[in-house]
Amino acid sequence: MLPTGEFAARDGRPGPGKKWSVDDTKGQALAAQLNAAASKSAVVIDYDHQTLYLQQHGQKVPAAGWIEGNAAEWRPGSGLWAKVKWTAAAAEHIERGEYRYVSPLLLYDENTLEVSAVAMAALVNYPALLGMHPAQAALANQFQQEQPTMNPILAALLAGLGLAETATQAEATAALSALQLRADKPAAIPAALATALKLPATANEAAALAAVTALTNTDTAGLQAMAALQGQVAELTARLNEDTVTKTVDAAIAACKLTPAQRDWALGLGKKDMAALSGYIASAPVMDLKSQTQGKGPGEGGQVADALSAQVASQFSLTPEQMAKGKPSAAA
Repeated sequence: MLPTGEFAARDGRPGPGKKWSVDDTKGQALAAQLNAAASKSAVVIDYDHQTLYLQQHGQKVPAAGWIEGNAAEWRPGSGLWAKVKWTAAAAEHIERGEYRYVSPLLLYDENTLEVSAVAMAALVNYPALLGMHPAQAALANQFQQEQPTMNPILAALLAGLGLAETATQAEATAALSALQLRADKPAAIPAALATALKLPATANEAAALAAVTALTNTDTAGLQAMAALQGQVAELTARLNEDTVTKTVDAAIAACKLTPAQRDWALGLGKKDMAALSGYIASAPVMDLKSQTQGKGPGEGGQVADALSAQVASQFSLTPEQMAKGKPSAAA
């Protein structure tokens, strides 16, 4: 559509000793202007600039093609390019070699010669600008193939910032600024994590990382000492529990809620389930073994055994007959 650098028409325009000039910065602006116009209304490409002479000849001026949407781009060091949607007739003309070049219609300042826009273009065989690339019916494919590829490092950086390769410079700068702000001010950690690490509620990621590192660097000797202490605590706890069970059972025997014969059984029960032993002792009646044995010691009468039988019968709701059936005989 347009070359880069300084150029003039073969017929002498823009004037003796004068040239148009378009650098990369201006070229980018021209591409943006053309895309903006094409997004609102497709830019026509006619035959031999006949649209300019419509009032003179009054004939129909068919379009050869259209530039639509964001079809234009400025290629640094090359010039202004555009994808063209050719009509079937124009495509046939191009394929047969009947039309070869595209000639742009430039708008420019006559004093500064600054090009301000490409208003339209025409399919011609005698272009005013020399060195233009021939038009192609399959220009869409050629356009895609000749697009400069993005530097892979730049593409990776954009991806790392969460941006597409089509991101603008402003978008990339904003993403970098946000990343720098985050690096300068690490984000606060969740309250639950701060509590677990015994950190203030305002702790940030750096503080959390330091706390976790300190935990993972705990020495082996410290862990072994902790394990030894835990073993000692467990042993002391077992001794205390055993002492508590022994005192509870002996106190129950002294209170006549248990007999000496029940001591081993009660000790075993207490070691397994202290709550069950306590419940049993609490519900057991106080036995008056002295009156029931009439002051006789163990072995001097059957009164103690009878008292124990009565206690068991009471605990399990058994009748004397049921107890008698289960009692072994003296000869057994």
